[in-house]
Amino acid sequence: MTLAFISKRLNGIMRVCVLTFASITCAHLSAGEYTPPGLYDVEYYQLPNGLRVLLKERHQARSVSYRVVVNVGQADYPCGQKETPHFLEHLLFNGTSLYTESELDDLVEEHGGSWNAYTREESTDYELDIFSLHAPLGLEILHAIITDSQVTPENVDRSRDIIHREAGGKPSIVENWYRELGMGRSGSGLAHDVLVDGTTYACKEIETADDIGRADVLDAYERYYVASNMTLIVVGDFDSVSMKDLIVSTFGTINPGETNQRALSDPKPVTEKLTLTSTLSPLIDNEAVVGIAYATGGSRSPDYYPRWFIEKYLSDRLYKKLRLEEGLSYSAAIDTVSYSNVNVWYAYADSELETIDEVIALIRQEIDRLVNEPIDDEALALVKSKLLMSIARGFESNSAIADYYQVSLHEIEAQGALVREEEAIAALTAADIQRVARNIFAEGPPVIFHDRPSITYTQLAMALGFFTLVFVYFAYRYLSRGRAR
Repeated sequence: MTLAFISKRLNGIMRVCVLTFASITCAHLSAGEYTPPGLYDVEYYQLPNGLRVLLKERHQARSVSYRVVVNVGQADYPCGQKETPHFLEHLLFNGTSLYTESELDDLVEEHGGSWNAYTREESTDYELDIFSLHAPLGLEILHAIITDSQVTPENVDRSRDIIHREAGGKPSIVENWYRELGMGRSGSGLAHDVLVDGTTYACKEIETADDIGRADVLDAYERYYVASNMTLIVVGDFDSVSMKDLIVSTFGTINPGETNQRALSDPKPVTEKLTLTSTLSPLIDNEAVVGIAYATGGSRSPDYYPRWFIEKYLSDRLYKKLRLEEGLSYSAAIDTVSYSNVNVWYAYADSELETIDEVIALIRQEIDRLVNEPIDDEALALVKSKLLMSIARGFESNSAIADYYQVSLHEIEAQGALVREEEAIAALTAADIQRVARNIFAEGPPVIFHDRPSITYTQLAMALGFFTLVFVYFAYRYLSRGRAR
């Protein structure tokens, strides 16, 4: 794992109207200054076969965005089998009984569309965006790949090879051995593994599809790809009455099945301060990346908005302190890796090797300041303004709004109330920020990590120069003896 973590901006801007399982429309709440009109007016209902549907008519753009969210991900499988849902996702793009994969690609593109899929820790997501005139075709294609993809032995072998190529090639026995020993792991990756120890979010060996066969993926398909375990999201330029009829005739025919009841384990608490240093990662460089990591409650925590504020505030503070004021770092920031029941926080910066301790001390100083001193009114207002404007940038297309609803499905199903982003951010107080900062940074000891190079470029140049001199010396001796003879 590196510090190029998945962005959480979408998680930050995405909250949606929560409805009961009935074909009704949410009570209207007018959009605020930072959200498009009608954002919260969605229709959310359940088909007789258990499929959940979220519809949002939006005629500002001539497109329709579909999302199919299947409630299965890598967290549902133990180490050694985690690639199973990813493997299945690839297989469903290998063609149907009517079309090859290439023909499906052409069909989507020729009708103004694009499609993709992603396997995450707790879901497998399929997306298709298409020109609104061809919206029925888009839904039929999605239905076909979900229900009619050909999981042949040949396609299984082909998809396994693709997964290997995605990962940079099939890992060797030596690579797996290095991984088990912690070799080639970044300090941030080691910190992540410590902070999620006891969960299924980290494995010692490199995850591959080698030990996953056709029977495994077919079992996953039959167990999880059922109507009660799926949600269909439709956003864009369509007529709701016609769209509902089309949904019933396609996704409404899928086998009901049962909803996946996922049991997630909480991580083991870290009881003492740790310092973790990378091994052979990076191998050669002149600088290090250093930081402090913490674990706290998951992405579905009720303290979401204070956490988002803290992430933005501390990122700004670290950047100004370490780069603009002290000149010790080029990039300093806060990042998080989010799961349902645990978030891993990283406060990090690049550093010269001789200033590592100073950089760590300054990071600690900024965190301690946030924990112990209330934020002043000016800083509170400024960060709120930045967050609100980032919300506005997130709603510029049907596709972005479909993504917004997608990541908010857990609220639709659990909370029963509509969350207005503007009001939630405006309501934040300095006391809220300090309380949550203490929960994150003061309840458990930190995990300090160093991504130190094994050798610097200067050391490499000196070593090469030394061996060059040795080579020249012995070559000269050898040639001198030859002339003497």
